[in-house]
Amino acid sequence: MSKQDFRLLLEKYLTDSITDGELKYLNELLHSGKNDADLEALIDETLSAVSAEADHDIAATLFNRISTAAKAIENDTDQKAPVVAANRIRTKRIWAYAAAAVIIIMIATFNFWDRGSRADIQISAVMDSRKDIAPPGAAKAVITLSNGQNIILDSAANGTVAVQGNASVVKTADGQIVYNARGRAPANRQLLYNTLTVPKGSKVVSITLSDGTTVWLNAASSLRYPAVFTGNDRKVSITGEVYFEVAKDRSRQFIVEANGVSTKVLGTHFNINAYEDEPETRITLLEGAVKIESRGSEQMLTPGQQAVITPAGNIHIDTNTDMEEVMAWKEGRFQFGGAGIEEVMREIMRWYNVEIEYEGNIRQHFRGGISRNVEVSKVFKMLEATGAVHFKIADKKIIVTP
Repeated sequence: MSKQDFRLLLEKYLTDSITDGELKYLNELLHSGKNDADLEALIDETLSAVSAEADHDIAATLFNRISTAAKAIENDTDQKAPVVAANRIRTKRIWAYAAAAVIIIMIATFNFWDRGSRADIQISAVMDSRKDIAPPGAAKAVITLSNGQNIILDSAANGTVAVQGNASVVKTADGQIVYNARGRAPANRQLLYNTLTVPKGSKVVSITLSDGTTVWLNAASSLRYPAVFTGNDRKVSITGEVYFEVAKDRSRQFIVEANGVSTKVLGTHFNINAYEDEPETRITLLEGAVKIESRGSEQMLTPGQQAVITPAGNIHIDTNTDMEEVMAWKEGRFQFGGAGIEEVMREIMRWYNVEIEYEGNIRQHFRGGISRNVEVSKVFKMLEATGAVHFKIADKKIIVTP
């Protein structure tokens, strides 16, 4: 088993998302000692990071927590815990497991160190499960047809749900949407525009357009598109966050409009974050090439680059983009690379469909990730491990305090 897979198992255990089969496998690994080197390497990585970025008091607090955890493991009689009886393991390994229980949270999830600030390492008690908020359980998307009719995808039967011009709109068995065009429409045929809307609190939805382009929409996003493309280009518009894998067609460029910015391609993979409540529009290229146009300015992107466009239309090219962070939403994760609390909470607001209220100022910045397929309290538990922020759930409102 790779170190990354081992780390993932530990993360699942610590976030209570581990399956019975995975828990049994983790127990076997810890009993065998085969992954002791990986465990020690994870501990060394984190202790190095702590010594570089944390002050003496924080390091002392960490040591005390590991010590407490080690004593708890020695006395642990809970068969669900991934440890073995004290008389069957070495003291060094007890301390290794204890350190992992404290440290893996930091390096694999949400206990972050912010330069210039201090974080008291305390993990709050788990919130009352009756007040918890579950992740989205369904794709709550709606297609609005050219005649204004709405199709609620969650309740629509599989198969053909509508016909638009010479295209059939099909819902597949796995809940995705496919537009099947019967031949290429004449260039002079009037376009029939449809809109796919994915509200807050919905799972990610994917749609395959009539030209074969596949599009994924994050929560609180929309896509307006022709049922069948005609003419010399393929033009769509979006709100929110959308990822495109554009079908190649050298005779017709693909154009995406968002917040007054045009992204023009022939066939490529790219992500656009154009939420209205974000300070900039961000276009990130994964494959191919795109041209960005904004208020008379033009920029070309190459793979790995991100265009950051301000409300004034200025374009800045970031050549050091974290692709894992950009694409985390599509892979079912929250991932932050130094985000402030308001940026973090905007993602949580859209995904869990909650209101956010702030009481006091929080200066901490957060680095790390966690699955989006967990209750909101588990996300908060990781954030609270910094000691810089706390949360209260009041129905569908989240109150954020220092």
